[in-house]
Amino acid sequence: MAEKKIDPLAIQKEQIARLLRSADEFARDNRFDDAILELERVLRIDARHSYARSFLERVRYMQKKADQSWRQQTEEAELSLDQRMNVISRHLASAEAYMAVRNYKQALAVIAEIYRIDSTNYYARAFSERIEAAMQQEQGAAQAEQAQKPLPRGSLMMYRELLKEVWFDGKVTPEEAEELARVREAYTITPEEHEQLEREVRVDAYYEALCIAWRDNVLTDAERSALQTMREKYGISAEELATAEARFESSKRALKTKGTVLIVDGDQNTLVFLSKRLKSRGYDSEIASSPDKALQLLAGQTPDLILTDVSFPGQSIDGFEFLERIRQQPALKRVPFFCMTTSRDPKVVRAGLRLGIDFLLAKPVDIETLIAALEGRLRRLP
Repeated sequence: MAEKKIDPLAIQKEQIARLLRSADEFARDNRFDDAILELERVLRIDARHSYARSFLERVRYMQKKADQSWRQQTEEAELSLDQRMNVISRHLASAEAYMAVRNYKQALAVIAEIYRIDSTNYYARAFSERIEAAMQQEQGAAQAEQAQKPLPRGSLMMYRELLKEVWFDGKVTPEEAEELARVREAYTITPEEHEQLEREVRVDAYYEALCIAWRDNVLTDAERSALQTMREKYGISAEELATAEARFESSKRALKTKGTVLIVDGDQNTLVFLSKRLKSRGYDSEIASSPDKALQLLAGQTPDLILTDVSFPGQSIDGFEFLERIRQQPALKRVPFFCMTTSRDPKVVRAGLRLGIDFLLAKPVDIETLIAALEGRLRRLP
């Protein structure tokens, strides 16, 4: 009997699921330190696990609120009767002020402070009833208004970018589908809006692939096959295919690179890898094996972005000093500057940020993170 093959990916997913369940149980029991340890283990397995990252931030926030509540209760328990009455009076005045400007959420928070001091306070109970009645009245009016109010454009743009991320490999995993559903619910994105945005993302991705494939004005058999595979994976319909190709033909004459990136690294393999990957995504690149050689290149040209390693053993300057040299030159001082480093020392990170680095990447570089930061930074340039 043949041995059953072990699926490392399945084992990893089960390990992550087990850690997430454990973290959830710890969080429910207010064992926040233990929950944080479990979530950090997940991120060591999969640094891009979006749910674990958001869960970790939520647990840290819960821990912070719990610590603040404990300190406040301890301080209030030590107050004398007169002091407690004075504090309650101030809280009631604050609640009245918040009610006057219809900030009911903050008014309820102030009333909650009174309940912590005196759980049977008559005035607090009366205020609570007033606030709840006012909130119900405004909620009805807000619901009627929201029914006619269009979704903020920024929410749709954010959701579109999320769709681009999950559709990048041509498929949506069950975990990604759950995350998309949570975002749609949070931002009240309708099924119709989702379908429209998803269709746009797929067509845009195919259009970009066409642009990259035709950049050298030759379409090889391998590129034709890749485009066919992409059409099948993305489920591009005949109508969507016609739309993408018509858009490509109209812009074919003006087709140009998305930008030029100067890559500076002492390792030749890193230079070749990053250069090829950037080219496959529509970017031109220049390479240099040291900051000194990069400065020679920069004497005759200005790239759209500089990407450099931090450490250059045996060279006259390192990545940080290279940045200082760049910022001293008027023609280059506004060029975005990204750094790469193998160091996980927070002091190194903070030092780089203080010097004015636009983005710091961990090595080995995750190409998707680099492309996302690159596109976002270049988009903000005038």
